[in-house]
Amino acid sequence: MRTFLSPKELARAVGVSESSIKRWADDDRLRVVRTAGGHRRIARQEAVRFVRDSHLSVVEPALLGLPDSVRDAAGLPPDAELPQRLYDLLYDGHLEAARGMILSSYMQGAAVARLCDQIVGPTMHRIGTIWEHRDEGVFIEHRATDTVIQALSELRLMLEEPAENAPIAIGGALSGDPYVLPTLMAAVVLSEAGFKVVNLGAETPVSALAHGVEQYAPGLVWLSLSVTAESPTPVLDEIVELARELESRSVPLVIGGRGVRSLRHPLPAGCVEMASMSELAAFSRGLISR
Repeated sequence: MRTFLSPKELARAVGVSESSIKRWADDDRLRVVRTAGGHRRIARQEAVRFVRDSHLSVVEPALLGLPDSVRDAAGLPPDAELPQRLYDLLYDGHLEAARGMILSSYMQGAAVARLCDQIVGPTMHRIGTIWEHRDEGVFIEHRATDTVIQALSELRLMLEEPAENAPIAIGGALSGDPYVLPTLMAAVVLSEAGFKVVNLGAETPVSALAHGVEQYAPGLVWLSLSVTAESPTPVLDEIVELARELESRSVPLVIGGRGVRSLRHPLPAGCVEMASMSELAAFSRGLISR
């Protein structure tokens, strides 16, 4: 995958003239670097940012390192119809089109948190109930999950690099929680907010998080809890142990997911519960701006 584009390549990618790209660069709307020979080059992440901010259409996705399905999905339905459209694509096995739709929504300006809260999250929740009335439900869910993971991972690579002095965020889902998508969504949201992110994934014991805290000295730790705890006390004890350690370091512990309500106890001091990825995005941007 190319990491830099020439003005000519970016012009082809979005269907405008090379002179327009150069003019936007000269007007400081588009950040460029110069080669040893003085030629302009545009970082891929900067090209993506510019396309989104300028509301340009992508006509040659490959030049931006994107699949052709991004171009095919350019004519997205109205926002209210996006979850149903994504559901239909995933259900029917049109996986490349589903991947393209997620990436297209982002390229057309949707924030990651909005994608997760309003499109991907509701769709995957609905797909996760198919097994209750269809024998092939687990097959459909696992196939859809892999597709969404691919799309979010690609999207993460499209984000601007965090600042050199950006704080680190580390997190994952607790032991007993096998769900990969919620903690991946949190990782991408935090990356977009400007954090350097370490996602430990599903089934992460508190001891692993503690090692991560020691190694990285993060500015934020997150926990995803998507599984209803049959015995909430041991889970809560783990959270309390981690929260105490983080509170001594003045580091917030952010926790979210449908399993939180099963704890049936107030969260310990130092914990901040998030009801959505949009809340996480707002909270994390507030920390970055301090």
